[in-house]
Amino acid sequence: MKRFPSQSSGFSLVEVALAIGIAGFCLISILGLIPVGLNVAQNASSQTGAVSLISAIAADLREVSTTGTASPYFKITIPDTTGKTLYVDDGGQYTTDLQKLPNARYRVEVKTVSAVSGSTGSPTMQKVVVTWPARASGNNVGMAESILALDLN
Repeated sequence: MKRFPSQSSGFSLVEVALAIGIAGFCLISILGLIPVGLNVAQNASSQTGAVSLISAIAADLREVSTTGTASPYFKITIPDTTGKTLYVDDGGQYTTDLQKLPNARYRVEVKTVSAVSGSTGSPTMQKVVVTWPARASGNNVGMAESILALDLN
């Protein structure tokens, strides 16, 4: 004698629709995070570039042996309380005029904040502020700042 099962095996249409709905909800949630992740990655890249730029400026300023002379690469004079603004692209090219470097990424402002004249052993303090994008005036996406103590004696 042959027996027939009382219920057929497999998934019903309701179960399949429910599984597809749950999978779709999860997929949409994950796809919604992609722009956020890309934005965070771009910000991290810009911050890394800004810190590398500050490091390059610090190395350049350490090459200055006496006050009143300019640094070898960026031509920053120490002391300079009025400050100097540079525009730098991703390749390390720089200019003081933004129109000459249309693809500039960073705006760098270097300024002497403390210099004791006539005193030996006192460091010269340089403030370096890097903002991006370079063309933004007041509406910066990011900023990195550092104070450098230079012994030029």
